[in-house]
Amino acid sequence: MTYLSLIKAFTELGSSAPSHEAAELICALTGKSREWCILNKDEELPKSVDDALQKRISGIPLQYITGEAWFFGNRFKVSPDCLIPQPDTEHLVMLALKYVNNSSDILDLCTGSGCIAISILKENTTAKAQAVDISIAALDIAKTNAELHGVTDRIQFLHTDVLNTDLQTLCAEAGIIVSNPPYINTDVIPTLSAEVQHEPTIALDGGADGMIFYRHFLGELAKYMRPDAVMLLEIGYDQASRIDELCQKHNLTCQFHKDFGGNIRVAEIRHNI
Repeated sequence: MTYLSLIKAFTELGSSAPSHEAAELICALTGKSREWCILNKDEELPKSVDDALQKRISGIPLQYITGEAWFFGNRFKVSPDCLIPQPDTEHLVMLALKYVNNSSDILDLCTGSGCIAISILKENTTAKAQAVDISIAALDIAKTNAELHGVTDRIQFLHTDVLNTDLQTLCAEAGIIVSNPPYINTDVIPTLSAEVQHEPTIALDGGADGMIFYRHFLGELAKYMRPDAVMLLEIGYDQASRIDELCQKHNLTCQFHKDFGGNIRVAEIRHNI
């Protein structure tokens, strides 16, 4: 197995960036640089690289094999205990950064790897955050990422179920509430790609209609938001109309923002004053 043969293998797998994936794998497993890959493209690689390729062929995401994922220009540690950060979620971070100067208190619900809150804190050195998740294992990854990016002193982690815990105080203190909650319909999950099937179901399953978290956030938590606060939620491409209906029901205003593919991806929610 060489760098060139690894590129060929990723191409046959249908990768949109085979050379990138090949280099990521080699760098993670051998400690070599990207420059080394290019300059030594025909050099035989350790068996560990071929073993990793077999895992990739079986459908395991590259990020779970390397233990790392890129998000908002930074590397984050990931494992099968948390979702793999996706580029479209960066829109949520960019929106939050527009408002972070108005308040340094951020509440990140369903934080997973912590990539959203930590990315905001890296960009704004005065901000502080509370990050909540139901998974202890995911919070362990998030804590590792906080240490990796030097924001441990400005972020606190809370292990709890956001659907069944009184978060009134945290919501009332936060100027910015962010969340990328589970929002996939339960019966859709078995039909998703092999890669997504390896991600934690608890971080994907939004109930029968994918809306259980949004109903709770907008119906139970939003009423405790400060008058000047904003709630930024990542949503599914087909959920905008239902989110808008919920906002109208609970006297909230809602503005939608599109992702890189032109799909509605983030709901910006405020009190209807």
